Amino acid sequence: MMALNMSIVLSKPKWHLKWQFDRLIDAAIDAGIVIFVAAGNNGPQKNTITYPGSHPRVITINAIDDNNTPQFNDNTEWNSSSRGRKKVFSAPGVEIRAASGMEDGKPVYTIMSGTSMATPFMTGLGELILQEYARLSRANKIPRDTIAAEFIQFMFEKYSYDHPHIPNQWEGPGVPQAHLILANMEAELLRFTALLN
Repeated sequence: MMALNMSIVLSKPKWHLKWQFDRLIDAAIDAGIVIFVAAGNNGPQKNTITYPGSHPRVITINAIDDNNTPQFNDNTEWNSSSRGRKKVFSAPGVEIRAASGMEDGKPVYTIMSGTSMATPFMTGLGELILQEYARLSRANKIPRDTIAAEFIQFMFEKYSYDHPHIPNQWEGPGVPQAHLILANMEAELLRFTALLN
């Protein structure tokens, strides 16, 4: 099991390749890889989530502006985040310090905004969940690979912060809360697997 970050867009001139991407994505997910994909930066118009973010089996991420504070109550939507008919989750994606290369043997950083800046936050949280999921699965004799993606989606939905200033038609359940997810994993995993039996 592993989490995979994807920040790519399949543009319309290459749309003939979509079936190959579909096969690759489905094969990866069937092999236990949980895929997190940037929604795209074509907002604020509706129905602008780009492919592969629109694929039904991936976890799609939008960007919010955290206004450089640790509080959640001042988060605002990032206007360019793509919207669509799909449940998406949100993470900080505005004015993120990111590596942009090397110069004279030293890393160079830049400030960037976009859903591709937000997605790695959720991919990292997904990897933490998978590590704990693997440990709990061994301890409780739960099949490891078969429900990991569904369980992450369930936990993201249940333990997300709802934004007071962001319209919910595009941002989905909100920002997943890592501390609550990790604190409640064992009890929720046992409940979740019991519902499937």
